[in-house]
Amino acid sequence: MNGIENSINHSINRNIIRIELDNIINENIKIMSKTKEIDRITSEIAKELEPKMFEMISWGLTQTDLDDVEGDDFIELTIYIANRAIEKLTKNINK
Repeated sequence: MNGIENSINHSINRNIIRIELDNIINENIKIMSKTKEIDRITSEIAKELEPKMFEMISWGLTQTDLDDVEGDDFIELTIYIANRAIEKLTKNINK
C-alpha cells in the first residue's frame, strides 16, 4: 500500500470507530432514559403504597395482644411489620 491508501484506510477506520462509539453512547442514553422512567414509576408506586401499608398494619394490630403498644415501641413494631411484609411480598413476586 502506498501513503494515500494508508491515509484512506486510517480515515475509514477512524470513522468506523466514531460510528461504533456513537452507537454505544446512544444505546447508553436509551438505557439511562428507561432506567429514569422505571425509577419514576417505582417512586410513585412506593408513595402510594406506604400510607396504605401503615393503615393496614394499624388495622392488623387492632384487637390483638399487640394493640396496646404505644410510642416508640409502636413505631418500631410498625416498621418491623412493614419490612417483614415487604420481604414476603418480594419472595412471592420472585417465585
